[in-house]
Amino acid sequence: YEVKADFQRNDGIDTALCFVPYPLANLSRNADSWSWDFGNGTSSNNEVPGIITYNSPGNYFVQLSVSNNSLGCTDTIVKEVILYPIPEISIIGDTLCEGDMASVSVANPNTLWKYQWQTSPMVDLSSDSTPTITSQPLTTTDFYVSVIDTNQCTSKDTATIFVINP
Repeated sequence: YEVKADFQRNDGIDTALCFVPYPLANLSRNADSWSWDFGNGTSSNNEVPGIITYNSPGNYFVQLSVSNNSLGCTDTIVKEVILYPIPEISIIGDTLCEGDMASVSVANPNTLWKYQWQTSPMVDLSSDSTPTITSQPLTTTDFYVSVIDTNQCTSKDTATIFVINP
C-alpha cells in the first residue's frame, strides 16, 4: 500500500483565482491521518478541508502531510495557490438639468482593463467600452459599469445621474 499525499485546487481548473474563498479537495490515497497547512497561518487535521478563506490576495503555499499509522508510511506535497486581487473601481453620480450632457467616469481607470456600461432606463452612450462615457439622459438614470482586468477578475459599480426637469 503506497501512501500518497495529493490535493486538487480550484476544482481542478487552475491554481489561480480572483480573490474569493478557495476550494481544496483531498485526493490522497491510503491515508488515515491528514495535516494541512494552508499557508495563511491556519491549519487543519480534517480529511476534507473544503473552502479556505484567505484575508488578502497573494501567493500561498499549501502543504498536505498524510500518513497511514498502521503501515508507518508518510507523504507530503506542497502546491501553490494564487489569489489575484479584485479590481477596485469607483464611479460617482451627479445632478444636472434636463438637456445637459452627463459624463460618468471610472475614478481609477486602467488602460489594460475592459469596460462595459449599461444604463437604466436605457439611454444612448458615447461608448460602452471606455472608462469614461457621456450621455444626455432625459430622466434620472442609473449607470452601471463592469470591469474585467488582465487576470479576468471582475468588479462592478453603480452611479446615479439625477436629472432635474424644469
